[in-house]
This record gives sequence, structure tokens and C-alpha cells, in this order.
Amino acid sequence: LSQRIEHLKVITDHNCWCPGFDQQTVDTMNHLQSREDYKQWNPIEIFISHKPPSRYPQFPYHGLIHIEQRPLIVIGRSMLEVDHIMEEDIRRLNSTQYVDELWVPSRFVKIMYVRHAIHPNKIRVIPLPINVDIYNGNV
Repeated sequence: LSQRIEHLKVITDHNCWCPGFDQQTVDTMNHLQSREDYKQWNPIEIFISHKPPSRYPQFPYHGLIHIEQRPLIVIGRSMLEVDHIMEEDIRRLNSTQYVDELWVPSRFVKIMYVRHAIHPNKIRVIPLPINVDIYNGNV
């Protein structure tokens, strides 16, 4: 992946990966981590925030790294399977200041956000993948 996509970086703490990946995958993901050369990308094209909506970034962003200019596209990836969404999160998600798109893991979550007045065109269902090499359906 890192050879096919020249300017892909992951911003996270080291050793943040879920267990079960083979060493080559872990090495690739560690290689994609960056806290230095992102500054040469101006502007950052796509920024995906894998946090709860209450923690989606504002720009300038001063977290693990500093991003002064808002990326061209900001995506919030909400993995919460909930039936209630806080008013503050609804306000953030309806604002163009925080995210342009919201990615959710299931139709259920999309329906919950739509019921809480988030426009359906802003929401994309991106199911979670299953690694069939390590998944054991008998457990």
C-alpha cells in the first residue's frame, strides 16, 4: 500500500495497532506513521478522524501533529453503535467546520444519525472488514 500511494500517512501513537496482523502489515503501518514530513503537503487533501464526533478536530489542529490549514476533505469515522446522539455531536456533524462526510459501520448507525437530523447525503456506510485468516467463527 505504501508503495502504491505515495503521500499516505497515518497519524497515531506507535504500537496502536490491533493484535493479529502479520509482521509485514505492522511494519507497513508503522512506516506510514508520520509526525515530520506532513508539513510539506500543502494542502493536505484528505483527513480521516477516527474518533467520536465530540472529538472531531477543528483547524488549525494541534494534536499529535500540528495542521494549520484545513484539509480539502475532512471525514469523520464514527464507529459507535448507538441509538442516541448528543446534541453537541449533532451540531458538529451538521456544521461544515468539522467534517464533510461521516463514515459509519452499518445501516443501523446511518439510520440513527438521520433520525437525529444529520443529512443522509453526508453519511457513507463503510462496513468493517473481517480478516478471514484470523477470524474464528467457532469462538
